Amino acid sequence: MSERKISRRDFLKLGGLAAVSLPTINKVGKMGEYDLLESPEAYGGFLVRNLKGDEPAIEVDDSFYERFDSKNVIFSRNVWDEDYIARVNAVEKVFEPGDPGYDRIDVALADGAVFCGIYNGTNSPMTGLHAGLISLEKALTKPGISYDGPWDHSQYTPEQVSDIVKKAGLFLGASLVGIAPFNERWIYSGYYDIMAGGAAPIEITKVEIPKLPEGQVSIGEAGEMIKAEMEKLEGKEIKAIIIDVLQNTDPAELPASAPPVGMVKALPASQFKQNVSKFTSMPASILRLMAEKLGMDFVIADIDLGESATPRYLEDGTLAIPETMQTVIVLAFEMDYDSIESAPTIQGDIATMDGYSKMAITAGSLAQFIRSLGYNAIPCCNNTGVSVPQAIEAGLGEGGRNGMLITPKYGPRVRLSKVITDLPMAPDKPIRFGVKEFCEVCKKCAEHCPSQAIPYGGQTMEASTISTNTGVMKWSVNAEECYFGWTANASGCTMCIKTCPFNKPDSWLHDATRILIGAKSGSIDNFLVKLDDASGFGKPEPADKFWQSDRFIHIKD
Repeated sequence: MSERKISRRDFLKLGGLAAVSLPTINKVGKMGEYDLLESPEAYGGFLVRNLKGDEPAIEVDDSFYERFDSKNVIFSRNVWDEDYIARVNAVEKVFEPGDPGYDRIDVALADGAVFCGIYNGTNSPMTGLHAGLISLEKALTKPGISYDGPWDHSQYTPEQVSDIVKKAGLFLGASLVGIAPFNERWIYSGYYDIMAGGAAPIEITKVEIPKLPEGQVSIGEAGEMIKAEMEKLEGKEIKAIIIDVLQNTDPAELPASAPPVGMVKALPASQFKQNVSKFTSMPASILRLMAEKLGMDFVIADIDLGESATPRYLEDGTLAIPETMQTVIVLAFEMDYDSIESAPTIQGDIATMDGYSKMAITAGSLAQFIRSLGYNAIPCCNNTGVSVPQAIEAGLGEGGRNGMLITPKYGPRVRLSKVITDLPMAPDKPIRFGVKEFCEVCKKCAEHCPSQAIPYGGQTMEASTISTNTGVMKWSVNAEECYFGWTANASGCTMCIKTCPFNKPDSWLHDATRILIGAKSGSIDNFLVKLDDASGFGKPEPADKFWQSDRFIHIKD
């Protein structure tokens, strides 16, 4: 008996998916009809549950919800809203250069931290044009091997494609990666570019499907036609054709899901009549050979959707997002704990500035990865669409009282970017782990907000200012008052992150919260808040604590 040798190509095919190592998520029990999930890497030890398919991740009233115009984002209003600008200019500063947390080294490190976030027009913190590291264009590629056309991923399931993309996102710098269906609601109705000046709409545009020449069909049509023809045959005839095609096909062109010829020969002929579709979902080269064996006369066309399927700026400045771009990859980036502990000073803002740079680098790099696979990608930081609802729909966390995404692992101590793409993949399910119930009782972020911009009451669909969209059930933070606090500090504030009980390193209190957070009892949540206060979390820290720490989030333990 001869021993079959495994080629390097076979080895890579077999090992390709095994190399996609992602955080392990375990089902540990049930709560009513919901599965309880746990993962130290993805969920920080919290027990979470996925929403069912018909449960909305976010409550929206479409009768009066409208896509938000980024012209009304508070940063944009600092350019055009004269009344608001006058109010900002009247804010009294609460610091002097050289005060604790405002030393020259603090200012210098903040400048260094945001360098990539604003490099060459990148403008990661703002809502304007795609430029620099988040350009719409594919960058120059490294020399060496190159491929033409879209990546043939027929050997992978949509879930496996998602895993590959998540692995790439984590490798390129994200702390968490989630995938959501594209939702036009969360795309800005228009962009406002502070640096270049001016505004223009953002539109979802039609893709023009070209009319194929006579005698040519798409790959999907070819598969259906071959399937219909095969179903007219007897099982033994179908089996003979499949064996013939597999034996005359270069193994390199076969998808990983294609069965070995030996297995096909061993299967009873009756199974081929019942499972024709398994053999007609193949790459074009194999379908062409099947058609030839069946005596079918047609040409499988290589369809190029052209410019209409490409994200681009139109002549009037409109950002065109093709309707074929149906997936959003949401990236979350952990911010440095010790920097946030120094809030509200410039030293506390260093983590935010570093986050802007990481957002731009990773979103741009992941978009380049997808474009190199032959698909379209739009890397976005704070521009193009609101991030928090997209992150909620991607299963990364829940919305909190402070208006931010609360993740199980990092709480609100994350920054968000996203990549919109037409690469088909399976979306994640939104999660619940008790944030809404806890925030209803806690109110620490509201109590400690220097500007008193965070509401003490319940969620609402009404907007507190024009800088918040209406029609979405959430806690509506007053962005105007928030920015007045930023102006007084000459930096971002982050007190609502610092004081949040979800933002803390591992401790006995965190462990207790992990276990009890999902409880519906307000008394338990109140008890946990009191424990959080007693432990000193969120209280003022020495301004030099950051410089004394030797913890760095980009260095693995």
